[in-house]
Parts: sequence; C-alpha cells; structure tokens
Amino acid sequence: MPKKQKNIYFITGDNKEMLQNNPQLEGFTARGIEVLLLSDPIDEFWTQVFTAYKGHPILSIAHPGDDLDDIKGADTKDGKPLDAATQDLLIGKIKGLLHDEVADVQATNRLHKSPVALISTSPQISLHLERMMKLHKQPMPHNDRLLQINPQHPLIKHLANNITHNKNVEQTEDTIFLLYEQARICEGEGVKDPARFTERLNRLLENQL
Repeated sequence: MPKKQKNIYFITGDNKEMLQNNPQLEGFTARGIEVLLLSDPIDEFWTQVFTAYKGHPILSIAHPGDDLDDIKGADTKDGKPLDAATQDLLIGKIKGLLHDEVADVQATNRLHKSPVALISTSPQISLHLERMMKLHKQPMPHNDRLLQINPQHPLIKHLANNITHNKNVEQTEDTIFLLYEQARICEGEGVKDPARFTERLNRLLENQL
C-alpha cells in the first residue's frame, strides 16, 4: 500500500480478468490505490468476518463511499464539470426511467473512463454474492442496486445537455437504458431483456449512420 492509502480495499468476482476490467476499479487505479482482486467463493464470507488488519479497515469497493474524496491522483478530468442543478436534473430523469430497476442514482468520483457502474446498497451483500447464492438456490434478502454516474464523462454531459434543452428525447432515453444494461453486463449480470436491448441499440445505430 502507498502511504496515502489508509484502507485495505478489495473487490470480489468470478475471475481475475473480469475484476481487472471492472469499472469500480478505475478511480482507485487512477489514484495509485492498491485493490485486492478476490475470485475465490470463500472470499465473499471471510471478508465479512475480518474487517481490519493492523489498524487498517478492510473495505469492499463494491459499495458506495466517499473515502476517495481526499486522495489526489490522475483522475482529474479536463473541461467544466456539470453544475449542481444540471446534475440533479439528469439524476432525476434517470431515476424516473429506471425506478423499477434501481433504488437510487448517484454521481461518483470512483469512475474514471466509464460513464456508469452498478453496485449494491447493502454493506454485507455484493452483487457477486447475490448471484452466487441464487445459483445455489439459497434464500437471499432483497438487495437494492445503486447506479453510479460519472459526471465528468462526455457521454453523461451529452445526456445532461439533451435533458436540459429537451432535445433528442427518444435517443436520450434509449441511451440511459443501454447504459444501465451496460452496467449489468460489467457486473456479470447480463442483459435483462435482450430483445428490448437490441431494439434500442439498433435505433441509436440507425441515427448515427
């Protein structure tokens, strides 16, 4: 761990390759923060028991947190960030469209290259653990999902501009749904409705040709 790192971070998943490409790593990597990639099924359970090591809290990056706010790194983006009013308008629109899919939508500084990411709101149950338990037909409590957006990403800024000026309404809504499905794919959950996903993707592609 570098000296600026106070916590021990980890992320769990099916395999190392998938974990290395998970959007949740981006903000940590950009700041030079080390993260343990844990791909053994038992990792989901021992990390709930051993919560600290030599005075350093052991934390999952698959849950929301503001612990990167004071750590500087290569995550600084060029260009003007979204103002608070525009960001709130965008988040309100996304919440309205995805109210059946996610419990909340929040801006985050944990993303660097990706526009969105999907995480669990539960501090005990990651999306990976939920999939494992369902695969083995084990009972699971309800696990709300949180969609994180990267307010510095060009695509997010384009969406915000469209919503502010009420432009390209159908394309904007299609893009929001596709970004949500993209976040599911990155978490290993797959597309919820392949037919609707393909329909929306084809509409956007047709408009670009």
